[in-house]
Amino acid sequence: MIHFNADTRTFNLILHSSYYAFQADADGHLVHLGWGPRPANSDELLISGNAGYETSNFHRDQQTRRDELITFGDVVYHEASLKVNFPTLPATLSPEEAPHLPIRDVRLRYVSHTIVTDARPGLAPEHGQPTANATSRKTLRVLLQDPVQPFRVTLCYRLTPEHDIIERWLELENSGDAPLTIEQCSFGTLHLPNGVSELTSVAGAWGREFTTQRERLSIGLRIIEHRGVLTSHAANPFVLLNRPGQAWEESGTVYFGALAFSGGWRIAVEQLPSLDVRLHPGYNPVDFELTLPPGKTHITPALVCGVSPNGWGGASRRLHAFAQNYVLPRPPRQPAERPVLYNSWEATYFDLSVAGQIELARKAAAMGVELFCVDDGWFGGRRHAHAGLGDWTVSRDVFPDGLHPLVAEVQRLGMKFGLWVEPEMVNPDSDLYRAHPDWVLHFPGRPRTENRNQLM
Repeated sequence: MIHFNADTRTFNLILHSSYYAFQADADGHLVHLGWGPRPANSDELLISGNAGYETSNFHRDQQTRRDELITFGDVVYHEASLKVNFPTLPATLSPEEAPHLPIRDVRLRYVSHTIVTDARPGLAPEHGQPTANATSRKTLRVLLQDPVQPFRVTLCYRLTPEHDIIERWLELENSGDAPLTIEQCSFGTLHLPNGVSELTSVAGAWGREFTTQRERLSIGLRIIEHRGVLTSHAANPFVLLNRPGQAWEESGTVYFGALAFSGGWRIAVEQLPSLDVRLHPGYNPVDFELTLPPGKTHITPALVCGVSPNGWGGASRRLHAFAQNYVLPRPPRQPAERPVLYNSWEATYFDLSVAGQIELARKAAAMGVELFCVDDGWFGGRRHAHAGLGDWTVSRDVFPDGLHPLVAEVQRLGMKFGLWVEPEMVNPDSDLYRAHPDWVLHFPGRPRTENRNQLM
């Protein structure tokens, strides 16, 4: 449920066992009020509005105010979620101010809000297939405007109440006549209750993937990031946070967040001297620049976040259920459970033959396998790892009569047939690369960068 109190300009997002609340204060700042578990079987709105924050001679309110989107501007010197370069002067300034260009000061104020059922984040799954749950979900869209610059930001909150999930993303709009440059962009700012300072993340390498890292935050900035073009076992865009010593596998309050984005990403976790904890999850600002032309809007991917009152395991189950019901494709004829799969790679590597694969298929069928997959080596000149990748035609050296005899036998045994492919990679020693060397990622005039004898 999304509830708005017009008198206090307070928003309450009520989910199955958690809530999230914020308020447009008297000056138009969108200020976070609270996020956490709510009493079971209670329909009461937990927060009616009181956007208080610390002010003193030593802490300006801009440093401790819990803005729903912390922007680079004013005198904010802590981490910001959004930095923008404006190439022109606001209309209120005289031309004498031009030496100060570009201007990087962003100050957003509340304008209006709407509740819709058809909003989608950027890079949302477009697999064209239905999902297990096609129920429309409500999205709160809160419009903010810079008072002097032609720049508008819509903060989006899509609720999946049964899984205690909120998807957050931004829509950045250039309403002016000159291009803007986005220098840094998180998909929102998350504020955690004071004392939530134990951080869990996962990282690793081949053979030790998803190694749990659990640490106590200190004052300052902790960066979890990946600078490549895809998420890997080296780092994963996912975090858990809880009070130290107060969460376990099946109990305790745990906050969680995951990015629905697998490019260059970063999650910045900052603990202030006041012991407030903030998260800035989004695009990695390293070598990042997004040009926003006049009249255009950029929609970021989503930050998927929530609260579990059932420990780390409860957080995992909420994310699993969310992905299974709302993200993964579920074609009408697809069985409820994935088929049991056998992959031939470890048994044969590149030493493929029709007879050998049929022998493996018969053994797999006897074990109850439902999908038999032939791995690397079935195509082109791919007899080893140094050549042939990218030439996706059946090798007549390995399968003189094509794949049909093997496919027919696999199907006769009652299994489905599958093939391994890696379409994004190519060997330099391949017909594809010799015909189209310009197709791979490279810097002009530089040697191509190889990894595992492959180019991308």
